[in-house]
Formats: sequence, C-alpha cells, structure tokens
Amino acid sequence: ATLGGLVMATGMTTHSHICGLTNDTVVSFDLVTSYGDDIHVTTDNEHSDLFRALPWSHGTLGFLVGLELKISAAPEYVKMKYTPLYSQQAYNSRYLQV
Repeated sequence: ATLGGLVMATGMTTHSHICGLTNDTVVSFDLVTSYGDDIHVTTDNEHSDLFRALPWSHGTLGFLVGLELKISAAPEYVKMKYTPLYSQQAYNSRYLQV
C-alpha cells in the first residue's frame, strides 16, 4: 500500500492502534482537481470540506500529489524476533500465545 492509497481510502496500518487511521495523521493535502487546478487542502482554509471528504473518496475527487503528515514518536530501537511458522495451525497456536 502507498501512503496516498491509505489516506484516500481510510486505510489502517499495523500502527493504527497507536496513532489512529492513516488519514487521522494528515495535516494537509495537495491535490490536482479535474479542472487542472492545484489546491492546498487543510481543515481551516476554503477547501476544508474536501479535507473531510478526501479520506473516503478513493481518489474520485482529485489527484493527490502531496501530503503533510503528523509523525508519531517511536523508540530508537525496536527488538524483533523472527519465528517461522509452517502451517495455519501453528500460526493460530502461536497467535493465541501472544
């Protein structure tokens, strides 16, 4: 998935339980309309109606050319452990343990 696709389709990521849906992190959109106009969309400018509509539009209201997003803080290091699972049953069993 791309950020544009996630934002324009109200997408979620593996981090959504911490910071909300991807479109909840949007500060502004830069969009080209069907008339060819390049517009900057925020919550408090003349295009605020689009700000609320774009996340549900799946790209039907214009062509997204830019985003400004809020960044969520993350720890400097994340410990990960890879555990290969070779069957659906093994996966389900491990999932229930976690």
